[in-house]
Amino acid sequence: MYCLSFLDIIAIFVNCIIFGYLLLEGAVFCSHPVVTLGVGIVVAWCTASSCCVLLAVNRLFEVLGLSKYFSACPLT
Repeated sequence: MYCLSFLDIIAIFVNCIIFGYLLLEGAVFCSHPVVTLGVGIVVAWCTASSCCVLLAVNRLFEVLGLSKYFSACPLT
């Protein structure tokens, strides 16, 4: 949970800075598609989704009694 909240905070700051700069520049999606998609997909979506999947697997293993596989993971 701490990892997910940390990633969300980082994603908010990165998205605000990059898209704020693009707003001041007057850029739209067509002028910077790689930056817009790269920041939106990689920073905000992929990292948070992978962390959510890891958390779900951790909780599933805990319910099934297999939590020994996640005993060394301090992020949950």
